Amino acid sequence: MQSKPQNPPSRHHFIPQFLLDQWKDGDTLLRYRRNRIGEIESSPASPKSVCFERDLYKTLGFPPEHAQQMETLFMQVIDDAAAKVHALLLDGKVNSLSDAQCSDWGRFVMSLWFRTPLDMRGMKDAVGALASAEAAKSVLRGEDGALPPEAVSALQMEVLRLVIDDADRGRAFINMDWRIIKTNNRRELFVSDWPLDVPVSFAWLGSASSYVTLPIGP
Repeated sequence: MQSKPQNPPSRHHFIPQFLLDQWKDGDTLLRYRRNRIGEIESSPASPKSVCFERDLYKTLGFPPEHAQQMETLFMQVIDDAAAKVHALLLDGKVNSLSDAQCSDWGRFVMSLWFRTPLDMRGMKDAVGALASAEAAKSVLRGEDGALPPEAVSALQMEVLRLVIDDADRGRAFINMDWRIIKTNNRRELFVSDWPLDVPVSFAWLGSASSYVTLPIGP
């Protein structure tokens, strides 16, 4: 008797669980968030239950078995490869990473730039401009009519894939000086829904003043 195929995952983590696991105490971590009146609240939560949004990378208009392929065939592949490199970084083996492992970690860091709900909404708004009848006319070779929502959604996912896998940006990141910094400060690092730290007046990758930091553990 054949087993029933599993439903494609609809819970899409923009901060993967392998990173969140470092902040666990037992099976839970401590989640901080701002309530409606601006106060900071904390509560225990499992890594599975935070830093996700349902159907964040779903491609509208695709059959159910294909609608989640951006998550299953792209984001999960990035995260699974990065999890292996993350374990090496925790052991301080940054200088022994292979070219492939550097590429895997660089791809993951690049994904963090673009995969949060806020980033996705911004990208959707930008790509959504193509849905107007005037813009679609040029895209559709002079044919009238706006792009259908499923076409806009597919284009959004393609843009996301392209910016994450941008060769020039990835090469510049890999060629930067990689270091693991351990601190003896009693104050532990946090991980957030946008965990990267870059210059306020951002100098793009490759500049002498550019840097990227990411907490890999508390």
